[in-house]
Amino acid sequence: MYSHVHLTHHQSFYTFGFIDQDVLTASGATSPNYTPVDSSQGFWQIASTSATINGQTVDRSGNTSIMDTGTTLCLVSDDLVDAVYKAIPGAKYDQSNQGYVFPTSTAADDLPEIKLAIGDAMVTFQKEDLGFADVGNGMVYGSIQSRGSMDMDIYGDAVLKAMYAVSRYEPCPF
Repeated sequence: MYSHVHLTHHQSFYTFGFIDQDVLTASGATSPNYTPVDSSQGFWQIASTSATINGQTVDRSGNTSIMDTGTTLCLVSDDLVDAVYKAIPGAKYDQSNQGYVFPTSTAADDLPEIKLAIGDAMVTFQKEDLGFADVGNGMVYGSIQSRGSMDMDIYGDAVLKAMYAVSRYEPCPF
């Protein structure tokens, strides 16, 4: 099982062995939203069939994502990547960095509100996490990039930082 709630602060932390009810309460939730996880291929795969950018829905029917603490970025389909950066003034694809960049001077108010489906619930991507690394020339490399030819997204730390994730380990039956 996989659960999430949006955090009201921006610190990252882990708890082991329990669900921190104070964090749930602070986020406005009374209980976790559980999402089925398919771990049959060796990773945590969940349904992520929609997204919104500034309130505009992007249908992602049939889309899935891997929740991966070993990945830093959020890697999604090209249509979603394009929609994200069209919503950021001055953003462009940078061939030398093999990804989208946007001006480091972009005010938080000028960044789009991005929500990603985690099962039946939506998680709001934290605006301050949209910029990953300074690439010089007044530009920053975005933390949402193309998944390339993969047939599923990878939601790494850039997404996981926006939620309180709960996982339950179920050992192999053999």
